[in-house]
Amino acid sequence: MSKAALFVAHILACLPLEVLHLLSDALLYPVVRHVIRYRRDVVEKNLALAFPQKSDEERQEIERRFYHFLCDVVVETAKMERMSEEELKRRFAWENIDEVMRSPTDEKPFTLCLFAHYGNWEWSIASFLSGNDNLSAFFYQPLHNKAFNEFTLKNRTRHGVLAIEAPSVSGTLESLRTNGQRCIVNVAPDQLPKEQYVRHFCQFMGIKTKVITGTESLICRYNMNVYICRVARIKRGVYSCRAERLDYSPGSGNGQWPVTDAYFEHLQRQIGNQPELWLWSHDRWRR
Repeated sequence: MSKAALFVAHILACLPLEVLHLLSDALLYPVVRHVIRYRRDVVEKNLALAFPQKSDEERQEIERRFYHFLCDVVVETAKMERMSEEELKRRFAWENIDEVMRSPTDEKPFTLCLFAHYGNWEWSIASFLSGNDNLSAFFYQPLHNKAFNEFTLKNRTRHGVLAIEAPSVSGTLESLRTNGQRCIVNVAPDQLPKEQYVRHFCQFMGIKTKVITGTESLICRYNMNVYICRVARIKRGVYSCRAERLDYSPGSGNGQWPVTDAYFEHLQRQIGNQPELWLWSHDRWRR
């Protein structure tokens, strides 16, 4: 991210969200979809793989709605810099927050909330259970662009959520457990794993799909409570999240990954409800 882009993001953060959504429609959408054609080939390929039964016109409509939504996420993310914690919680509202907050115990101090790159994932991280007695955290992979990485982390952590970089996850969790700290963690394991870490394939959207299994390994290692988080967009700029407790026992890793399989089954149903809200521009099924 260049200094000019950062400056523009700071200016956008000062504008009302309603104005930002107008800019998203009038300016950002036509530029992103029609001028620079941001990952149009990837989006079209993914939609054709995921929805072979739909007509070209139906897939094009999902694509159109996806680009509108992606542009909304861009301006909504910029707005995070100036959003109060109260507004963020109002715009990204948890339906059963008390249940999740009570889930960590002395015997099982860690709760893992499984999200996806679905809905406004940036708001889901920044609003994540801040203000309760448990530590709130998220796992993340550092971005290649240092300036954009710093900008993203600042927005995500400005209301007290802890960022845990992927390479240091085990060490951080060990330290928290040693200190008797209860923690609720947000993670989105729906993207493509690195080839050397592929241990399992799921049938996801009808496609044999490489999936991340490190999350389930952590669940098993630390005997975590597990919730799958169902996000919906109520209207523009307003989301809801309901965390559903997962009672599956984690697998041994010997070809059995029941939590991972359940997560992708859930995500597939969620995508079926509002397909434009998933990140179709990620090259998920790269060969």
